[in-house]
Amino acid sequence: MVEAIPVKWRLEATILRLLLWGFGLLGVERASAMGGAIARVVGPKLGVNKRAAHNLKLIFPDITDEALARITREMWENLGRTAAEYAHLDKFDPYREGGRILVRNLDRLDDLLTEGRGVIFVGGHLGNWELQTIAAARKGIPVMAVYRA
Repeated sequence: MVEAIPVKWRLEATILRLLLWGFGLLGVERASAMGGAIARVVGPKLGVNKRAAHNLKLIFPDITDEALARITREMWENLGRTAAEYAHLDKFDPYREGGRILVRNLDRLDDLLTEGRGVIFVGGHLGNWELQTIAAARKGIPVMAVYRA
């Protein structure tokens, strides 16, 4: 038997869809800035912010409250920008000269593919980490993404 989807989840999904729709109406720069601004205000009020602060204190035991607040605000801004940019991922061209995305060592990638060798991309959650797979897929490279949530 399939369980009913909780109302809270439906509400969250609806809000997310509306936000992505709205961000899609804006250009990528404006959407990114707005997503960052919203998350910078809302994020620190969420319960999960306590976990981020706790983890930062583990890494930096002597961190000041001011520095901790600044880092978590910047973290939320980055996450908000990343989320807002999702509405524009289909428009990102990693191979456009002077574009928003820079792909390095393409010649090495081409060499590996010509040799019939595989490639493993490793990246951190520092921005739109999906861009690695977009860059590979646009080059015709079969892609499989593995991540830890």
